[in-house]
Amino acid sequence: MYSSREVMKLGKVTHRQLQWWDEQKIVVPAHYGGNRHYTAEQLVEVRVIGELRRRGVACQRIRKIWPGVHRKLEQLFSGHRLTREDAYLLTDGEVALVLFAADNILGVLERAKRPLLCLYLSDHVRRLRPSQSFRAA
Repeated sequence: MYSSREVMKLGKVTHRQLQWWDEQKIVVPAHYGGNRHYTAEQLVEVRVIGELRRRGVACQRIRKIWPGVHRKLEQLFSGHRLTREDAYLLTDGEVALVLFAADNILGVLERAKRPLLCLYLSDHVRRLRPSQSFRAA
């Protein structure tokens, strides 16, 4: 578990962002004694959302695509696939896809009707120190 302070530092986000994402049920940490505590998976989610915000994706767009991204990340973490393979998030702010290097990422980019933002999800997992690893890492 990670404290809010640790998540702010590792996720490069503010306290207010964490608070708002909790209030909006985007990333909901455990609450102990008035403090928020995040799992490693939630820390990765915070890092991804923070990166989307830094790249100019509006909060409303993130709220729209996040349920699908969250479900996909949960599946990837439960199968430990995200810790072993290169995964990418592609979004135009309306739709989000999680693809792997083996998938036809270039094909998706070529067929896109609007510009797509591409985030390297695996990097957000691998940047965590080994002592902060996941269950299967």
